[in-house]
Amino acid sequence: MSYLKTQLKVFIRSKEHPIILILILLSIFFLFLYNSQESKEEAKYIHNAFATSLKEYEYLTVTDCDVGSDQNLHKNFTNTKTNSEIPGRHYDMTKALENQNVPFLLNDELESLRIYQRDSDRAERLSHHDGKVTAEDVPFQASGGRIYHYLKGKEKVNPRLLRDHLKPESTRYGTSGSLFIISMLNYLTSFVGIFAVTWYGIRSVGRKYEGNQHKLFETTSIAKWKVVLSDYFVFTLNVIGFLAAALIFSIGITTIYGQKFRGNYPILVRINGKLDLISAQSYIIQIILMYLMVLSVAFFIGYLIVKIIRNNFLSAVITTLILSIGFTASILGPSDSYNPFLYFQPTRVLSGRGTEKVNDDSVWINNGGEKDYEYMLRDFTFENVKYYQAETLGYRLELHLTTIKGIIAMTLLIIMLFFFNVFPYRKLIGAFK
Repeated sequence: MSYLKTQLKVFIRSKEHPIILILILLSIFFLFLYNSQESKEEAKYIHNAFATSLKEYEYLTVTDCDVGSDQNLHKNFTNTKTNSEIPGRHYDMTKALENQNVPFLLNDELESLRIYQRDSDRAERLSHHDGKVTAEDVPFQASGGRIYHYLKGKEKVNPRLLRDHLKPESTRYGTSGSLFIISMLNYLTSFVGIFAVTWYGIRSVGRKYEGNQHKLFETTSIAKWKVVLSDYFVFTLNVIGFLAAALIFSIGITTIYGQKFRGNYPILVRINGKLDLISAQSYIIQIILMYLMVLSVAFFIGYLIVKIIRNNFLSAVITTLILSIGFTASILGPSDSYNPFLYFQPTRVLSGRGTEKVNDDSVWINNGGEKDYEYMLRDFTFENVKYYQAETLGYRLELHLTTIKGIIAMTLLIIMLFFFNVFPYRKLIGAFK
């Protein structure tokens, strides 16, 4: 107990921890600014994709009778999207976006995706049969069934948003309390984040090995397992304190900027191979639990390494490399759902996340010799396709990865690493001399 009290005093009196913590919190603030800018860019892109003024709407819905003998107007008319539903819908979309008519936008999106799926299949089928109808090489068509999986995800999320009266938000660049925390966790649980937090947490523990203070403890009667557990306890307190500060800071930033913590916001996940929705707060809790287990693994590996190289920074680097190599090897080779290395990237266990920017898509049909008339069946915007497809690590590897399995697998690994740390190697070697 006296050893634990000593280590806690060292941790509390450390002048370096507050500085490192402030730097990490500043990076979280800059992430919020980045998310705010990117979410605005996405909203701007979506608005511009459908932007139609009343004047444009009236012009685009002109009929042949209105054109009359004006050849210039007739030429302009025949080169426009003459399906009258298109400008009408775009005008309605523009008003809905400006007035934030969420029910209209969510329902229109589902309808557009369903029409797109139906008509893109029809256009492709007809083009193979008679060559009279051609469909452009569009992103969803070119990737084989992406529209089907994307639609399934949207059919899960949009009705829930409507039911709970929630405004849809960027799934990559969230700015509300819960969505921003989820965005932050994507970076925090990356291997760069694991390195930063491991180095931050292990500094007070590893300092005694850098200064050879460990030799003093080796001459005392304190059991080795007590020393290791005490150091692990200090490390865990350190990490939990950091995570609590990061969460409070994130909620504080979003609250200041007028965003609420929407803990019931639906998050699309894949559990046991099936699409499902869980609340944002449940998602955050599961990710943090797995993340704490990953950091515990990192601690016990780093604890072994720092004894050898006597350097906190290098031990954190080597530990992160070991974790990343184990994770990569588990992905590339045959694996099992209880392989602890597969859970070293917690966010990839539950949900998917893409890198492609928000985009729009549509199906165009060219009827025979009427080259002036092109008919757009339906258009829509899409973002973060891998998220709505729930393209998780388990889905990719055809494994049923779950939070419970991850905690069990990593707990067994932690116990094994703990025994590696307390095993009396010197006594064993001395016995054979």
